[in-house]
Amino acid sequence: MSWAARQCARHTAQHAAKQPACPWAVRTARTTLLAQHGPHVHQVRSMQHEPRLQHGSDARGTVIAASARAGAAWGQATTSQQQARCVRTGATTAAAAAGGPDLSRLRGAHVAVLGGGVIGLATAVRLLQHGAAVTVVAHKLGGDTTTAGAAGLWGPYKLSETSEEDVNRWAGATYRHLTDLLHTADAVPAGVAQVPVHWLHTELHGPQPWMHLVDHYAPLPAHQLARYNAHGLPGTPWVEGWYHESLICEGALYLQWLQQVLEVLGGIIMVTPAPLASLSDVTDPKHQATWTLAPPLPASAPRALLPAHPAAPRPRGPPFAFDALVNCAGLGAAQLVGDGRMKPIRGQVLRVEAPWVTAAYMAPELGLYIIPNRSTVVLGGTAQEGDWSTDASEQDRARIWAGCTAMVPSLARAKVVRDWVGLRPGRSAVRVEAERAPAHGLPTVHNYGHGGAGLTLAWGCAEDSIRLLSDILSH
Repeated sequence: MSWAARQCARHTAQHAAKQPACPWAVRTARTTLLAQHGPHVHQVRSMQHEPRLQHGSDARGTVIAASARAGAAWGQATTSQQQARCVRTGATTAAAAAGGPDLSRLRGAHVAVLGGGVIGLATAVRLLQHGAAVTVVAHKLGGDTTTAGAAGLWGPYKLSETSEEDVNRWAGATYRHLTDLLHTADAVPAGVAQVPVHWLHTELHGPQPWMHLVDHYAPLPAHQLARYNAHGLPGTPWVEGWYHESLICEGALYLQWLQQVLEVLGGIIMVTPAPLASLSDVTDPKHQATWTLAPPLPASAPRALLPAHPAAPRPRGPPFAFDALVNCAGLGAAQLVGDGRMKPIRGQVLRVEAPWVTAAYMAPELGLYIIPNRSTVVLGGTAQEGDWSTDASEQDRARIWAGCTAMVPSLARAKVVRDWVGLRPGRSAVRVEAERAPAHGLPTVHNYGHGGAGLTLAWGCAEDSIRLLSDILSH
């Protein structure tokens, strides 16, 4: 029996003894130690032997020492995260056995969903799946939204005052949805694909709190960091690195797929000639008379999610008589509900032709990332709070190009396709909450302020939103 196999057997037995009811813990131990991805077998060995070299005074010794500390932190975190995953798995199973939340009040209710980005369309689809009649009301759709320009790498991060627990719960629900979608024929039109991710840090960071949600999460070994440092940014060494598998959900493709699902399930989309000025406009027949029905997308019926969910009642109107509304207006919520906590977060990226780049690379301390999409590779980025400019900046472009080509030198041969600038809907905390008796009279749920994490959080926030709406309709 090989060394790796012996280690696998030993650790699998230990985890099975500690967590007999949790197959995830056993699977994680087995896949981590068998290391289905090449670097990991060497990494397990290097964590035992390379720390001996940390007494050296050269840069490689510093990197090795940092890598060893990362390995120790990863080992400690893995145990606690496995236990947490087991608890969550058990809780989810118990909730499912109990039948979950009662969403029956949504059946037949006519709900207006404000916003045509990923948050609005995901929420509309979830409502339709539970029997509501849904009318999406939006000024912009598809390619005109910020979502359409997003590279779409799943990855939660701290959103100001939003609790880490909420972020990881919403992100986890979205990851499960995307994973399910990955294993259907609709993965292609929805823009969903699996991708390896390399995180490179200029500061000691430790494992991500969401490491239990993804596969093959492990520290990069010192010899890999040394390779990155050999061609990295001058004076900015990488001291820590991590690897895992994640999912890409390309914004433009996913929006189109969601719209197709919405149409097949019986929802409609009304386009407004200008952004809504207030929530009262939604119920005003004079305003409704100015809306136009969005043309249907080319026939290409999506198959995922449909068999278990028959078409909901089709809305009638205008005039529309709504029973409730869900506000997913994104940055538009600043005007729509007078939310002074909303602010734009300007993002600029380059899209290039580089089909040889098939992994994602993230350097968060430097604000740099490389994310492969189906036809282009996205190089980014910026996160400039309070900046309303949608013009491409040559200074930002030069910084992104220099940083990304230092991380992956072969990108210097890539052909630049276009620049893209979008305004993310920033807020001090994501707002997902109910308003039982608002001034405009309709029970309302707010679901906006997701910053640059809309594609990562959309499905989870939609689930919370429909639960809140069902609750207020029940009372």
